[in-house]
Amino acid sequence: IQMAVDILSNVYYNNLDTVLLVTGDGDFLPIINEIIRNGKQVILASFKSGLNKNLLNYVDDYIELDEIYFE
Repeated sequence: IQMAVDILSNVYYNNLDTVLLVTGDGDFLPIINEIIRNGKQVILASFKSGLNKNLLNYVDDYIELDEIYFE
């Protein structure tokens, strides 16, 4: 919860332009939507096995960690 509070506080105070979330959890979709609603960019990074594919429809960019860690 604290992470969500910190992200949204910084979004509302216009302290950032881009949020990088390292998760594949679909529970973060409401936070992602709020970040985007406030005109900020969202980059998502996750492993394929833990990715809720619905998140890909909302984020600006996606980094697949499998390619980085399992080469």
